[in-house]
Amino acid sequence: MVKRRVELIALCVVILLYTGILPVYNRNPFSCVLSEPSITSISGTVVSSPVKTSSGKSFSVVLSVTEAASKTTLAACSGKVTLYVPAADVEALYPGKLYSAANVAGYSNSDSEKNGHYGTESADVTITEAAFSGTKNTPLIEEGCRLKAEVSYTGNADGDYLSLLSGNIERPAFSVQRITDVSWDSVLPYIRAFLRLQLKRLLAAWGAAGGLLLALISGSREYTDSSISDAFRNAGLSHILALSGMHLSLFAGLSEKSAGKLAGKRFSPYLSLSAAFMFVWFAGVSPSLRRALICMCIGCCASLFGFRTTPVKTLSLAFIIHLLISPEDSGSLAFMLSYLALCGVYAGNYLFTQKLSRVLPVSVSSALSASAGAQFFTLPITITSFGSVVPAAIIASAVVSPIASAFVTSGIVAIAFVLAMPFLLQPVGCIISMLYNLLSGIVRFFARIPCIRI
Repeated sequence: MVKRRVELIALCVVILLYTGILPVYNRNPFSCVLSEPSITSISGTVVSSPVKTSSGKSFSVVLSVTEAASKTTLAACSGKVTLYVPAADVEALYPGKLYSAANVAGYSNSDSEKNGHYGTESADVTITEAAFSGTKNTPLIEEGCRLKAEVSYTGNADGDYLSLLSGNIERPAFSVQRITDVSWDSVLPYIRAFLRLQLKRLLAAWGAAGGLLLALISGSREYTDSSISDAFRNAGLSHILALSGMHLSLFAGLSEKSAGKLAGKRFSPYLSLSAAFMFVWFAGVSPSLRRALICMCIGCCASLFGFRTTPVKTLSLAFIIHLLISPEDSGSLAFMLSYLALCGVYAGNYLFTQKLSRVLPVSVSSALSASAGAQFFTLPITITSFGSVVPAAIIASAVVSPIASAFVTSGIVAIAFVLAMPFLLQPVGCIISMLYNLLSGIVRFFARIPCIRI
């Protein structure tokens, strides 16, 4: 019993947390002397990557607020709010002028000009000293930039499971009417934003294949074909599109193999961990990526200090550390599905792999066991949240996951080749497109299998 103390502590925390006995409070509540409906202007630092809303007309970002104003009063503020920024502003420098899709719904470029939004004439971004000293009207909106805008209050952002349970997590939401200033105080966040923009420009040349690859390595889904996104969802494979431990381990493993040849096996695990931190920094922190990174850090520390650990113990300790670092994550679907799925993978491998390996190859039995365990453990959440069950997801996940991994690995290698030899852009793009057609064809096949509505 003593040997299982970490697992028992984690189990107790789960029970206390999800029964509402142990409430989670917002560590960064919005605080201002002004009433939220009276606020007409707001400024602060963007602390999340822009995420496109379902309508396509705007992007949501989280803003760490420093100042707000009404028609008559200027006041200092603290905490975080959600901003809905017009797509024309966020996509001003994106290749293909993606926000033009919103024009069909009535948001025209002329309206953008009237309201003072940024145009789309700029084609290139260069890192200059002026960019870091607060150049006004910088049209690159990403995590780390300082933003000032005229806004209107729209209410509180949609709550998650725990906010509804405890009533303690709320985030005011504002719709941006006009952006008056965008600046960068630090070099590092701007470099990240610049690199993400250049990656979008590179992958845009590969069409639909580049759009899917962009989503799988950076979390940006602006270029992902809506039909393939629907196919992943209908096949029960949405977890493949969401950045998770699979993507992190792929990137870290590829880095470890490459670094091992240069630095030797002794240093390769630490170089792999460094690469994992770089990936999370570039892609942005999500609950599932944070969980994967914590697990990797625990494994690296255990190896360094000679501690024995097990997958379940590592996951339990990661769960506790995760809650200490970011308790707000515990209410998100991504957090719950990530931990439940991994518990299911471990349970499935323990219960079924050996039995299935009697009639199937070990690799196949392991994949099916892990997929079945993950689907079973996440079943309560998927039924509650989505109202459906996808029976084909067990086989679909076992078949598609290795192909998706090969697609991501090939994509990373292809990007490296193109950066070194730009003239290979189109030939390499053809290879990536062939892999994409194979992957999308299999996903669409499984998507045709009907789900069970509950």
